[in-house]
Amino acid sequence: MSQFDQTELADSSFSEASPDRLSFKSAKSSTASSLIADYTGSRSKKDKVKPSFNYDLDVFKLCQKYLDEKNHHGLALIARQRGLPPFLRFKIWPVLLKYHPYVVKPSIQPDNEKKDSQITEEELRQMIKKDLNKYLIRLQYSRGGSINNQPKSRVEKQIFETLENSVVKFFLKWGKILKYDGALTWIALGLAEWFPPIAKTHWVLVGRDLSSTNNNSVKDMFTDYSNYMENIPELKSYLDKLVDDETISTMSFHDVYERLVLVLLHCPSNKLQSPGHRSKWSSNMLNNETLLNLPANGCSIEERVTFFIYIFKKLLPELAHYFSEEQILNKFGSNDDEWLIWWLKYCGSKVWSRLDRGKIWDLLLGFKFKTPGKDYNEQLRLDANLLSKLGNTDIFWSLSLDTFNSNSFINLANLNVSQEIYANEVEIPFPKVNPHVQLVFIAVALLKSKENTLIELDQHEIRQYLSRLPTNSYNLTNKYHIFKQKDPSGSLSVSPDLHNNMITNDSQENHSIDFMDNIINEAGELWRKWLWLENEQ
Repeated sequence: MSQFDQTELADSSFSEASPDRLSFKSAKSSTASSLIADYTGSRSKKDKVKPSFNYDLDVFKLCQKYLDEKNHHGLALIARQRGLPPFLRFKIWPVLLKYHPYVVKPSIQPDNEKKDSQITEEELRQMIKKDLNKYLIRLQYSRGGSINNQPKSRVEKQIFETLENSVVKFFLKWGKILKYDGALTWIALGLAEWFPPIAKTHWVLVGRDLSSTNNNSVKDMFTDYSNYMENIPELKSYLDKLVDDETISTMSFHDVYERLVLVLLHCPSNKLQSPGHRSKWSSNMLNNETLLNLPANGCSIEERVTFFIYIFKKLLPELAHYFSEEQILNKFGSNDDEWLIWWLKYCGSKVWSRLDRGKIWDLLLGFKFKTPGKDYNEQLRLDANLLSKLGNTDIFWSLSLDTFNSNSFINLANLNVSQEIYANEVEIPFPKVNPHVQLVFIAVALLKSKENTLIELDQHEIRQYLSRLPTNSYNLTNKYHIFKQKDPSGSLSVSPDLHNNMITNDSQENHSIDFMDNIINEAGELWRKWLWLENEQ
């Protein structure tokens, strides 16, 4: 294993001036003024509390088994149904990306309206370095410390050089389709928060959620989950071996990064348009045919944004009305509401916390099409108990989407009855909703979870807040006890004994949960509510 002296990560002083601070200028109430702590994060609390992580031991062992077997079907099932153990993403994501349908058959929407073909490699590197420096500035600000936009140690320098080279290499290959956008660098930064850029090391970027020792931008990727590891014998030694392992995956950081971008920026081939003939962003884009086929077939980013606004107004009418009063999303296409592009096109890069984004990327990377006639039961070898812990149905379960017309909107009560009839049969759940359309409903669920906060803010504050969305964790309450009684699919567990093997990363003094589990389940509920409303019309 490559080793770096811990002194390379020693703290150093900063001399550069701080950037403009994100601030709330005119709070509408005392509630709004108290949101600063939520916006920047409670630093003292975050310094003491590790990320919340609760994972069933049987599911974890199954995940280990699939990983050792390089069973990408099994790993994809766990990723989309339950989410992956965060400290295993560095080995599982490469396996998922190798076989992901959007990597096997890539399709990216061209956006090269202004030709970058004349850009030199040196100019490209300067733009990438500028965006990498922004990450360091945002990171230092989130900690409330002094600002420095340069890596401080040999490890940090090597990591940022790896990121820079990876983005350059990607652009040299795909630059005829994509013009350089800072989002390409932010995706690399987001990946480096979970996947070590330096091969055979533990070092990842710290992200803005939790502080690392010595106030560095780099940390050991296993440290945050030490409480969980202590509860599973020999897990630490297993993870150390995985770091050195070359049998499961030998992908470099660039290899993983390129495949990740292909997934995040995927656009269905039938939606590809030349830049000169691209449709204007308008509510008229959602004609009946588009609306009926979009959930199953996917859509361009323009249609995705328009679809988001459409369902946002239907599902959260009061918040949508307040946004309209504050001129939020009223004239989309300008830079005013670019937060939504970061949410929907770049899948939370830059604007979501690493903890929340990691869970959503699990969902996207776990997407797979079901191959007709293939026996997945034999390949996955799941019994009814294990499948119940993963969720017997896809989170975005619904009626048949083959035709997706009004005749296919069956009574949901009848659907639940049919599920009970076949409850004893092991049927592997596969998604029927396009993963980027799932992301649209996740975005609406996130807004719903923040509704009480958002209505206390004005236009400027709303945009700042949504451009740097705080991570969602809360203290142990009755809601948490209710959540613990639910299975991963969001419905009440038939057998409470299914969850008596839950291992937690929380300390005895601090009990909190990653709210993204609830957000994803809520997104599924919003999806079914939207289907019902469409059927009612």
